[in-house]
Amino acid sequence: MISSPISQRIELWPIDRLVEYQRNPRKNDSAVDRMCASIREFGFKIPCLVRSGGEVVDGHPRLKAARKLGITEIPVILCDEWTPAQVKAFRLMVIRHDNVLVGQLSAKVGDHLIGRFCRLLAGPIRPTAESQSRRLADSR
Repeated sequence: MISSPISQRIELWPIDRLVEYQRNPRKNDSAVDRMCASIREFGFKIPCLVRSGGEVVDGHPRLKAARKLGITEIPVILCDEWTPAQVKAFRLMVIRHDNVLVGQLSAKVGDHLIGRFCRLLAGPIRPTAESQSRRLADSR
């Protein structure tokens, strides 16, 4: 619950002022190229959340993509009003949310790939005369 209105001003910061969180458990380097493509197409529309000292709370893939694209300033929102415990809780929430999404996607992709793999192992399926006769009998 928010007890008082919080100002969320978007600021443009020099990219060199930002520092990646060193204990970030997420290995998201594989997403950087996709993020670059997104920034090229749509622009840098989602600011990074940062502390006034430059530490990134959220937005590491966007920051890495901006660096790769040679962008010199990026939008940020300060979250200095958060306690260290709130910063940690926010980071954990983002990780859990991403893991749920990845898990849902993995399940769908996994089912599809398992089906394809099984079909490859089985090779082409050619109905026998006996199975065709049974199918005809079942359809009547």
